[in-house]
Amino acid sequence: MDIKWRDHVIIMYDKGKDSTITEALKKHLEDEFFTCDVVPIESAEYYGNLRHKTKKGTFNFFCKHARGLLRRLSRRRDIFSYKRIQTLMHTNGYANISEMNKKNPEMKRFVNIINRFDPVMVICTNPDSLRLMIIAREMVGKTFKIVGAISDFALDLSFVRSEADGYFVENLTVKNELERNGITESRIAVVGFPTLGFNFTGNRTEKRAEFGLTGDLPLVVVFGGVYETRSFKEDVIHLMKNCNDYSLMIITSDNTVRRYYMDLPEFNKNIMLADSLTSALLDITDVLVTVPDTRSIFEAFIRGIPVVVEPAVTMLEKKIRRYLLSRHLIIPARTPDETLYAVREILHEPDRALEFKYRGLEYAKSSIRDMGNMTPKISNDGILKIAHSGDGEEFISDEESTENPSVNENDDE
Repeated sequence: MDIKWRDHVIIMYDKGKDSTITEALKKHLEDEFFTCDVVPIESAEYYGNLRHKTKKGTFNFFCKHARGLLRRLSRRRDIFSYKRIQTLMHTNGYANISEMNKKNPEMKRFVNIINRFDPVMVICTNPDSLRLMIIAREMVGKTFKIVGAISDFALDLSFVRSEADGYFVENLTVKNELERNGITESRIAVVGFPTLGFNFTGNRTEKRAEFGLTGDLPLVVVFGGVYETRSFKEDVIHLMKNCNDYSLMIITSDNTVRRYYMDLPEFNKNIMLADSLTSALLDITDVLVTVPDTRSIFEAFIRGIPVVVEPAVTMLEKKIRRYLLSRHLIIPARTPDETLYAVREILHEPDRALEFKYRGLEYAKSSIRDMGNMTPKISNDGILKIAHSGDGEEFISDEESTENPSVNENDDE
């Protein structure tokens, strides 16, 4: 008896950052493309636990003690990526994969993944896994498709790889920047932000009570992302001093940061601490104060929560902040006084609050529609392709343009 195995689509993702995105991508692909099994593989499995923990620990150290150095390293990384892209565009060729890269100890894990699943497509949600998967594909000599999933409002230049077969991107701005950096239009699909959506259920008063919130004071949530609010702690303290007319929830899982805030004389009965920014907490949030973090901001947009955004640290965060500002989707703040003013403006001016609520909601709806229009299919030659309903264009097409647009040197200024 002959057994027909199902094809595999693999998603290489960072567990700490991309779990919800991966879950949404998996569900959509399985719903629309039922002939494939979608297999998520998280970063600890393809990097190894030691390397994964070391990388995470190093980044956390920079976040805590050397944000200025992190900013400079981010800038150098962007410059290096830009020079690499420019060189490839001028030579009209693909990057040479050195023997040193092939001897990278992580390559064995990537090669094992390819040999085990024999995928028709691999989706990578971070630049490093995209780079390593491209090297592994060359080593095994197979022809499956490799796609970069850029689920950010802006483009990280290290994502740009001429050897990649395609890209899923959140918006047209990222698509246009990819084109300026040599990726042909037929290899880019605007799929919005991968999400399972949002439906508020239950009683708001009961949900507030679960977090210890009584009375009718509005809730301001402060989220520092990977920086644990260290990048704008003066703003947090200023919000603590002036929280007579609102409740303040500070999100931090770091015990040192928690003790720091709890030991301050400004800590009072209207201030609470939480380990993580959960969906349940966002459901009852009135204002979100955050760093330029795509995931938390998009979750706020889905719920119609006005967002106050603090200054950026990395180059990617700077571009995300600039993108959102250009569309008037957020309120920017640069100082503690500006942060407090922005929060009070939202809380005490209903028209202003509604303005940002509906802008965010409309943006989220548009992004979700883009994801709904993504339709996978198998072509006659057995190759997995992605089309956008109604636009007549195929993504990951075998007929690629050789045209290389020029890079705009002022894009990152």
